[in-house]
Amino acid sequence: LTYQTNGLVDNDILGIHDTAAVVLSGGLSRTAGETVAGGPYAISQGSLTANNNYTISYTGSNLTINKADLHVTAQSASKTYGSADPTLTYITDVINNSIVQDSASSVLSGSLGRAAGETVAGGPYAIDQGSLTLAGENPNYNLHFDANDAKLTIDPKTLTIIADSKSKIYGNADPSLTYQVTGLVVNANLGINDTQASVLSGGLSRAAGETVVDGPYAIGQGDLAANDNYTISYTGSNLTIAARPITVNAINTGKTYGTADPLLSYSLAGGSTLAAWDSNGGTLGRNAGENAGNYNFNAGLMTIIKVADGTDSKSNYTITISPSQFTIDKAALMITADDKSRIYGEANPVFSASYDGLVNGDSAGVVSGLNLATTANNTSSVGHYAITAGGASADNYTISYTAGDLTINQRPTTVTVDAGQHKIYGNSDPASFTYTATNLVNSDSFSGALSRDSGENAGSY
Repeated sequence: LTYQTNGLVDNDILGIHDTAAVVLSGGLSRTAGETVAGGPYAISQGSLTANNNYTISYTGSNLTINKADLHVTAQSASKTYGSADPTLTYITDVINNSIVQDSASSVLSGSLGRAAGETVAGGPYAIDQGSLTLAGENPNYNLHFDANDAKLTIDPKTLTIIADSKSKIYGNADPSLTYQVTGLVVNANLGINDTQASVLSGGLSRAAGETVVDGPYAIGQGDLAANDNYTISYTGSNLTIAARPITVNAINTGKTYGTADPLLSYSLAGGSTLAAWDSNGGTLGRNAGENAGNYNFNAGLMTIIKVADGTDSKSNYTITISPSQFTIDKAALMITADDKSRIYGEANPVFSASYDGLVNGDSAGVVSGLNLATTANNTSSVGHYAITAGGASADNYTISYTAGDLTINQRPTTVTVDAGQHKIYGNSDPASFTYTATNLVNSDSFSGALSRDSGENAGSY
């Protein structure tokens, strides 16, 4: 607190040169108070005194407290689309020292404002003073707002998209590639009611390919895009192609042992269809083997020609073959017992047979268990006896038989009349004429008796 003085002695003659610093001590004081409204504050003599050479005539004055300039500078801010605005902040130069301890919250009330809008593309949004003002119209400050080109930026919200796993049957059209969406904003306070249809455009896509073995096929984001308010976080999935079930009807399903396979062609059963680009111009295959029996048709050996590039497309199908087996029937083999003959009383000859129907280079050795028999034995009378065949087996043949004929011929025998047989003229013939017989078997003997030519005169008969 300063002052002006008048009356200090400055006299060269007397050798007096007084100054305020020499004459005065102490200082002025003022009425207490630190607010603008409380002033002006009277400035009084306080402790100011002069030495004994002077008496003080004091005229007071006032201390006026003027408003301080309070500068508020806005700060930029940001938020995520769809969320509430953050508190808009600012910095101030409010007074806070040993005399005055003001704070922004005690001096200011209200809040900053911003330009209207809730989209990413519409921003950034200028920040303005809004309702910010001096609390209670505080008289100690002059409020100066500096926008400082502060902006509120709205950042895109992350939209999570997870692709659904998909599958289809080989040859069918792709199913719709769908997905799950989380993160769409519905906020009544902000007037936002986003939907999938309003936010997203385009669609997913998948890796190229139409075969079972080359899958699964990755489902990518494709051209699926969101509007400016969102960025997409994408998680992919796969499209799996399953084998197409078909039933084929085998057209030629068998042959006879020893013959060549027929063309193993087929037709599609009703309700079975191939992929549009495949052709069923191929053939069936069967498991290897040439003996009589059943051999499974082998879909692995089947050919389905893929028109596009000529490759075999059977791996794209689950194939049911009806009937499931190729049958090799046994060949017909006729075994005929050979005709035989013998003399009455002899043992039967060794029987043999002939074979009609052996194929594929087979010989009689493939037949086992053949039994050739007859009812005739060494005592059987002259005549014809069947030689029957049976009991034979051969893996690849169905056997039938034709009987042979065993002829038993008469046995030659010689009857020798004993010499010297005689009688006296006029006597009766002897009781019987004697003889010997050769080559009789089986204890056979002659019955009856010899007779002679008639005559009773002396002579030889």
